[in-house]
Amino acid sequence: MQDSFVNTLTLGHPLQQRLGRLPKPPEQLFYTGTDPNTYMHTPLVAIVGTRKPTAYGMHTVQRLVRELVAAGATIVSGLAFGIDIVAHTETLKQQGNTIAVLPSDLHYPYPASHRTIAADIIQSGGTLISEHTDCRRPRADQFLERNRIIAALCDAVCIPEAAQRSGSLNTARHAYELGIPVFATPGRTDDPMSAGTNHLIATLRAHLLDSTTHIRNTLGLTHNDRAQRSIAVLSQIQQRVLDTIVSGTTSSTLIQHTACLDTATMQTTLTELEIQGHITQTPSGEWSAVNSA
Repeated sequence: MQDSFVNTLTLGHPLQQRLGRLPKPPEQLFYTGTDPNTYMHTPLVAIVGTRKPTAYGMHTVQRLVRELVAAGATIVSGLAFGIDIVAHTETLKQQGNTIAVLPSDLHYPYPASHRTIAADIIQSGGTLISEHTDCRRPRADQFLERNRIIAALCDAVCIPEAAQRSGSLNTARHAYELGIPVFATPGRTDDPMSAGTNHLIATLRAHLLDSTTHIRNTLGLTHNDRAQRSIAVLSQIQQRVLDTIVSGTTSSTLIQHTACLDTATMQTTLTELEIQGHITQTPSGEWSAVNSA
């Protein structure tokens, strides 16, 4: 990850403006991968929870991600053990968009054991975000600071499974204070891994996360939205690459040179355009635009 290209989100950036709702917003954020502005036309849904999920919790996350991705949502989480990494992994499996908000330097995604998945997120067209540039191993308070960013960036926060002292409850409280809807899956009263979600439902009046119907209705999503949304809006970088290919430039090397992009951005942009059905790659490795007429 040390060769990843890091960019800065300033206060004028649309996603950064969401953080202005926080009592102490970060002055700037850093990202690697796809420009987060690309996701502004999609609902951003956080999925966070326990680091030690049960089979029930993991199944809930996988089902939740499948339905939300099919409806056009971008999945946001923290790349942590447990619920977070299941959410990211399932989103990649479903070829959806995902953002990982890190408590560490983007060159050293934490935990180290998830750096391969962090690289996969970038390669698939996703994004890593952090407010730190000089932290390989985050302090305990930086995890809590990261949670406020996850909450403020999103349109909804979902917690499928969490213990009473789970850090995801901190994310939920930030969301609640910002007026962002919180959804939690109820569990057995004697199950410690459901104590946190049951508490959220009882005290913060979190919405019951027994299906995605309520979330989709809250965000105005339908299962057909994904294709419509992906076709409707292209980022400036995506449009520049597509225009380059349409003009007759077909090799990856020439596309990168003509569009003036670094290698990581060029590769992720090509992947995004291919997934969205705008371009296709021949067996010889050349790129061509797909005629949508």
